Amino acid sequence: MAENIANVLGNVPLFSACSKKDLKELAKATSESKVPAGQAIVREGQGGGMLFVILDGEARVRVGDRVKARLGPGSHFGEIAVLDGGARTATVTAVTDVRLVSITDAVFKRVLREQPEMGFKLAVSLASMVRAAQKPID
Repeated sequence: MAENIANVLGNVPLFSACSKKDLKELAKATSESKVPAGQAIVREGQGGGMLFVILDGEARVRVGDRVKARLGPGSHFGEIAVLDGGARTATVTAVTDVRLVSITDAVFKRVLREQPEMGFKLAVSLASMVRAAQKPID
């Protein structure tokens, strides 16, 4: 199971700079769950203690009354709240039944302390994601 999750995590932009060893360590720290269609996975403004990666299904991201994105397999969310301990910046709702893995903030931070080189790799990935998000849409 951890091997399959490690492969999925390797295709997630946030973890793309991580080695296979890093990914296997992170995969061991995940837990899998299912969310039925129509149910909120996280709610804007609530505390955030988990990062999620979608394995199967589709979810919708809403900020206030505006739909901002649709997420599918390999998409992740919750990284900001896990890293800074702040509130959720969006509501993510399952459009279809969703199967996902989660990583708690405590586990995520423990893995980063035990694998400090992974922290640098994640910082590089996050910087790339922020830069891409700031590009104007044509």
